[in-house]
Amino acid sequence: MKTNSKSIVRYIFFLVVVFSTLVIFQVRNLTYFVILESVVVLLNVIVRRKLFFLPDRKINIIYLLLCVSLLNSYLFSSLPNSFKRGALVQFIILIPLWLIAAYIYNECKTDNKIIEYANKALKIMCCLQFIWCVFQFGTYAILKVDINDQVFVQILGLVNNASFFKYKILQPSGFSWHPSTLAPLVVLGFFLFSSPYMKILCIITALLSRNGTAIIGIGLALFVSIIELAKKRNKRIPKMYFLPVLIIFVVGCVLFLCTNIFDSVISQIVSLISRMLTSTAEISAMAHKRYYSSYPLIIKNSTVLQTLLGYGEGCSGYPFTQLYGQALSYSSWSVESDFINILISRGVFGFVAFYSFLTSAIWKGIKVNKKYGIVLSIFLLQGITYNIQTDGVFFIEVLLYCFIVREKDIFDIDKKYK
Repeated sequence: MKTNSKSIVRYIFFLVVVFSTLVIFQVRNLTYFVILESVVVLLNVIVRRKLFFLPDRKINIIYLLLCVSLLNSYLFSSLPNSFKRGALVQFIILIPLWLIAAYIYNECKTDNKIIEYANKALKIMCCLQFIWCVFQFGTYAILKVDINDQVFVQILGLVNNASFFKYKILQPSGFSWHPSTLAPLVVLGFFLFSSPYMKILCIITALLSRNGTAIIGIGLALFVSIIELAKKRNKRIPKMYFLPVLIIFVVGCVLFLCTNIFDSVISQIVSLISRMLTSTAEISAMAHKRYYSSYPLIIKNSTVLQTLLGYGEGCSGYPFTQLYGQALSYSSWSVESDFINILISRGVFGFVAFYSFLTSAIWKGIKVNKKYGIVLSIFLLQGITYNIQTDGVFFIEVLLYCFIVREKDIFDIDKKYK
């Protein structure tokens, strides 16, 4: 019975990983990801009679400061009730993640099946996102049909919004409403898959998404890979890479001749550079630049507790609403930059705690497999241009961190764990 229950929990955990970034799948605004996390926790407690605790100090400090930030927003701030409720909801949603992190941390020490399941689930999740992104692009380019809206909004009614348009141009987003969800995934997939064809799919997904953060991420991944190849310049390049290079060339020519995708990509890159270097950019770019330039003014208008402990998770937009009247219609919202979002919502203490965790994972990960360090470093850099740190991405980071601490290599399980 114990073996069967343990296997059942593993299968549900497998689904947790698969649905971690498939945010369109929801029941009454609650994602399948959070529901499945809760199921894993309940099965461990009720069926296996095990309640795992997380002994890792870095993750525990992050959660402790999230709790302190929430208390500060309720007890010692004048935030509107809608922002306070938003902070509470965000904190509650993250609780199952902490409990399942404890399960992963403890189980993966002796159970290699966990890392096998995680590897397969991450690959399936990436494949689903990438293939659907290409399909979404194709159906709109050829048939002018917004497949996400038709299926997930009109037919299934899972969400109110399942796609993203910028200047009336669809930006494919996979199983999400915003293409930024794909930004960390194309990086993870690029290093997770050994197949050159899957690496091509990662590149195509980033380009089709027209998302600057995704393009930067895959660009950095390619740059690192080229450096690694250059180090091996005395070795012959395997023949298996010649056909994928030819495919990239052919697909590139087709996209260049039949769509405006490359014009869009170039515009995104120019826009990203303009955000940081010029004062004449699009509205979105100016907003991103203002997130950084306004921080000294935000400190001036914040209490000491708000500066140190934060406004509450998901409430980083409040100071900008107060200063500039931005997003007045939103009940609560976060700014589109991880660095500023975490710095304002969790305060200086929370900011230091989170990036100590991430940099520690990078440093320790390099010793297990360089790919850990590369992937997490790119995640960190992507946070400069957008807030990619959703609960799903944080879950992936915690998952990788647990394997790093246990010295398990998720990028090479075929060799080490089978």
